[in-house]
Amino acid sequence: MTDLPEYYFRVRENGALVFRVDTENRQRRIEMDQIAVVNIRNGEIKPHGDRSLSDEDLDVIQAWMAERAELLARRDIDDIFRAVDYMNTTAQWAQSKASPEQLDAVTDALLLAMHDLRSVLVRKKAERLMTLVETPDGERGRGALPPGLRPPPGIFVNPKKQDARAQATGGAPTLRIDLRQKRSIRRTPAQASPATRPSQMPIPPSPSGKPRM
Repeated sequence: MTDLPEYYFRVRENGALVFRVDTENRQRRIEMDQIAVVNIRNGEIKPHGDRSLSDEDLDVIQAWMAERAELLARRDIDDIFRAVDYMNTTAQWAQSKASPEQLDAVTDALLLAMHDLRSVLVRKKAERLMTLVETPDGERGRGALPPGLRPPPGIFVNPKKQDARAQATGGAPTLRIDLRQKRSIRRTPAQASPATRPSQMPIPPSPSGKPRM
């Protein structure tokens, strides 16, 4: 009896009931005394009745909640990987085993479900690409871009530090626009320098030798 844990968690949806296990009694029986109710979703720990929880109780409960949340997260991703396997077996079934009647029964539902899933995945991936930026130290990170810098779908903006020449001359930083393959297609000054403004550039003579108007 002495090897039993001091606490028992009766798992329920979104949490558990917490019991303190007692074997040190006159009848040498296992007695479980409920001391709290915990909610994994909102992190609430509610003492049972008029009980007060000790620091040891809280430490044990919080450690269990952290372990439980990690376990549920692992189970969630395992379920998604199983769903991918089910999709593969469904494709093989539809190609090699399904009868016309069976296909008629499931085709519309499958097509709608796959279209819904594809829409969500494409939108989420686009959001991740839109927020992919490069930090000043060259590390990849994520952060919200200002509305004026948000690129069209399929392109992400990569803010860069001023290059050495811009720093030496006090020029404005440049903005590099990359495709998904990270191939640079244009490097544009964020603010035109007075020396390069089109209104101040010399106008070349016309082929006839007369000045252009």
